[in-house]
Amino acid sequence: MQNLSEAENNSARASLKYPIQHYRTKTGGVVSHPEHNSYVFRLVNDDPERLMSSVEEIVGRLHIVSRGLRRSKRLRFERHVYLLSTKGQSHIVGTITSKGFFNALRERRAESIVGAFSIVVSTLLLTATFPAFRGIVVGGLRDPAVREWTLGIMDRIAGSLLVTTLLSWYQVLSHYFDVRRSPYVKWLNQAG
Repeated sequence: MQNLSEAENNSARASLKYPIQHYRTKTGGVVSHPEHNSYVFRLVNDDPERLMSSVEEIVGRLHIVSRGLRRSKRLRFERHVYLLSTKGQSHIVGTITSKGFFNALRERRAESIVGAFSIVVSTLLLTATFPAFRGIVVGGLRDPAVREWTLGIMDRIAGSLLVTTLLSWYQVLSHYFDVRRSPYVKWLNQAG
């Protein structure tokens, strides 16, 4: 807490709750509780690589514990993690990643929308070309050749849209599995 301003230092001391130790990386720190429903972790290690490793592991374990809780009780994380050097001059910024499927949908919004739109239109076209409904869709066309041509076009468009749906959702699922394999913290810079 030596590189905090005096006001931050006083606030941290007043709200101090627990000392913590990450034994694998030999990183120590404290947990403070400055506000209702808010906890702040302050970790210390002279080696930035060990400090980053301990942050990744702690955030990962908290995410895992949080998944087992009811939605209203789950932990919510700040978007960024800041690591200051012991001298308070340089810092490293990390972004906490989210590994949920719905977050992958949000991150691949365009593919999600295209996939949803394609499956709806494809289903409508396939239903319209189903033999029981053909009379309703193309019953007003007198020429049988034009009817068959129209149904053929509708079938081809429906097939193309099914392929578009599969490719779009493949992109979303591929992104989801990539995100699940990535660490819980993505380090954005390592400024010196």
